Amino acid sequence: MDLQSLDSASFWPALEAFHLASFERSRQEPWLLAVWKQAYHPPPAGVPAGAVAEVFEAGRAFLKALLRRGQELGVVRTDLPEDLLIVLFTGADNAADHWLVDHWDGLGPEEVERLSRRVFETMRVLLAPPGRPREA
Repeated sequence: MDLQSLDSASFWPALEAFHLASFERSRQEPWLLAVWKQAYHPPPAGVPAGAVAEVFEAGRAFLKALLRRGQELGVVRTDLPEDLLIVLFTGADNAADHWLVDHWDGLGPEEVERLSRRVFETMRVLLAPPGRPREA
């Protein structure tokens, strides 16, 4: 995703499309779901932490850049420290991902999309500037 191409009107729709695409890709490539299950439920002996840590660190760097771009555009709140915003967002995202991984087999594609959209909306509200009118 080219963050510099985003403007205040395209920021949230582009981020939602990015968010939903990850679930569609997991449906099309089941090995991705296995990786996420492994990350959320590692075996007792553990998984080589290096590779998993690198993936999560790359995601954190992208999120930091994304939040900064959203703040530049006025669509992400600036009243909380950046590291707190990251913790709040990743906490909500991880909780939702963990739940979806645990329930994936019992959910149809339409239900995954519906829940993913609602989770995204919750995260958008979490990051939006206070008092900003809710977008349709």
